[in-house]
Amino acid sequence: MRWPLVVLAAMGLCGCGYIGEPLYPALDIPVRIVDLAAVERGGKLEISFTVPALTTEGMAVKTVGAIDLRVGPSNPGGFKIDEWAASARRVTVTSPEKRQNLQTSTPIQDFIGKDLIVGVRIAGAKGRYSAWSNLVTLPIETPLTAPADVVSYGDAGRAHLRSGQKRRTEGDG
Repeated sequence: MRWPLVVLAAMGLCGCGYIGEPLYPALDIPVRIVDLAAVERGGKLEISFTVPALTTEGMAVKTVGAIDLRVGPSNPGGFKIDEWAASARRVTVTSPEKRQNLQTSTPIQDFIGKDLIVGVRIAGAKGRYSAWSNLVTLPIETPLTAPADVVSYGDAGRAHLRSGQKRRTEGDG
């Protein structure tokens, strides 16, 4: 009969090892991305940002869940982020194994002549998304055509490029 009493006494002495109020489970929400950048190059939009290292609780981000990168024009009648996100095009980005700077590109022919807004948010291991990043707004212009018939030559320490013309000789004016 003493055996159960010894076990109960041992359990009472060991306890859980923590003094204080119990803590709630961590939400595992990454902090907001603050370095989103985008630039138009040719017929593409080049986008870069850094995956955050910490959660909103100050803990390390161990696993990156989904990345929600969107590009789309601003809606008329004032900007509302939920309306913009619902109508914006999703850009596929592969989730990285670790914290790093990510770069991707997307075609922009559908947005020529419009002001484009780019935003990104990231989910933690439990699938909860961060707040939207800094939003980047830029006007999308018609891409320049590539030069044709480019001729290059050099003389006296100088380099020359000409498009669509033959090289001038000494006698040319």
